[in-house]
Amino acid sequence: MPESLVVRSIPEGVTPNMLSWGRIVVVPMIWVSYLFNPLIALFLYVLACYTDWVDGKLARERGMSTASGKRLDEVADKFLVVSVFLVLFVDEVILFDLQSRMFWASVTIITRDLILSAMRSYWEERAAKVPSLFLAKLKTFSLMPSLGFLLYSGGGYAYAEMAYKVGEVLLVVALACAVISLFQYIYLFYKEG
Repeated sequence: MPESLVVRSIPEGVTPNMLSWGRIVVVPMIWVSYLFNPLIALFLYVLACYTDWVDGKLARERGMSTASGKRLDEVADKFLVVSVFLVLFVDEVILFDLQSRMFWASVTIITRDLILSAMRSYWEERAAKVPSLFLAKLKTFSLMPSLGFLLYSGGGYAYAEMAYKVGEVLLVVALACAVISLFQYIYLFYKEG
């Protein structure tokens, strides 16, 4: 299969694992830059999200896919998402309020990801047989932009209120996909056992 234009633009020496480690390394930069300029934090976050998409394409198209690489990719994704949620909680973009649906959506998504990570670690052989689900990909596809819009809204820039609303809607979509795909994964893991 010929390489896509995206993969051809990545230098030969760059591996998917390098991109995953890059996502982990950029997290402290997102935290620090958010204190001074949320737009820089947003730029770094978007760059990290892009590497998440590229590392999977790179692994598949260059035949570099490994079990340890998949695990590193998963850890990098979780680290990025949880870290951005923490920034949003600290800056009170998402209130730590038991009455807030944004709070519960965030906690549910984080808990779902931790449950799945635990299942994949505990049942490694089953995990290898269970494919990525469409709804899980849709969860990521809606969660990543949601967090980006919420980061932007925390800066108080023009259209911040609208960005918050868009982030909120996308977070609800991510929540629905997260919950449904969790039950699908539980069923598939059970079926493989």
